[in-house]
Amino acid sequence: AWLQKLSLDSWDSESFYVYPVMVILARDSGSDPAWMKHCVSEKMMAYTTHDGWMDEDAKLKWYKTTRAYPGCPLGDADRRCISQRDQHYSNDGIELSLLEEADGNEGVGTPGHHTAALQHLDQRGGPIQHANRILRPLVRREIRAHGVITIPRMMRLIEMAVAAVSVE
Repeated sequence: AWLQKLSLDSWDSESFYVYPVMVILARDSGSDPAWMKHCVSEKMMAYTTHDGWMDEDAKLKWYKTTRAYPGCPLGDADRRCISQRDQHYSNDGIELSLLEEADGNEGVGTPGHHTAALQHLDQRGGPIQHANRILRPLVRREIRAHGVITIPRMMRLIEMAVAAVSVE
């Protein structure tokens, strides 16, 4: 019953905000709205790239979508953000930089391969590691029950893992 009630939106407030999750899949055909059919939260996003890795367009779409959510500090004129990220080309898009500047936010680039030391999401024991720790048994359970995990079901499992980390 608890898993059915999970929603990332439950924890958004002035002092705590859960950013939307973007799942990137390798597909040339683009994303399919049916992938979101099991998700409860509107803050789950699916995006496709030719190789399944982040690119400038995906990062820009994530930022534009995220800043529009109520409570998000990225688009709030009274709250400023410093976005710390590695210097992967997808993080240095001119359009993204201009939009951040217009919002009063700063993008700070760190040397490549240093994110685990400098970004809290990537750190050992950080939110990504905890979400993966929760996701692994959910994936195993799904495979045992059905033998395969569809993309819509995987999106829901990721959503549940991220929401569970938010309340830990």
